[in-house]
Amino acid sequence: MSNLQAGNYHVILKSGSSQNPMGLGVKTDHEGNFWCVVTTGLQTTDIWKLTPLEGTDGFYLSNNFGEGEIFANFATDGGPINLNELDPWNEQFVLRVDDTGDGWVAINNHDQSRVFDATGNDPTVGVNVICFGWNGGDNQRWKFIPV
Repeated sequence: MSNLQAGNYHVILKSGSSQNPMGLGVKTDHEGNFWCVVTTGLQTTDIWKLTPLEGTDGFYLSNNFGEGEIFANFATDGGPINLNELDPWNEQFVLRVDDTGDGWVAINNHDQSRVFDATGNDPTVGVNVICFGWNGGDNQRWKFIPV
């Protein structure tokens, strides 16, 4: 488990580089749904709030994209990570942040069966972040940079 504290962060993807960092961002579709995507760098709109769940090793991860706070959840296996209003009774909103042993972390679901995965072995800006089983790729390793 990582030593992250409550706070605001940029979430950087290991697949990027120091000259061209990629991070966790948000997009909306024409129906008003919100999704996690890969974005460029440390954009001011891509600030994520990490909120620990007291008495557990779980967290909520939220963003203030648009009109209000929306929360990441693992709603569909293999599908995009979507963002919605928090449902505290739904375990799909609970995530874990676990060290991968190399200075990066995996963003796991509540039971560690799926992680945030930037689609593809060599992800590019704009691709969806999906929930997928851990395979150890750089497209599944993230770093939380305090804002």
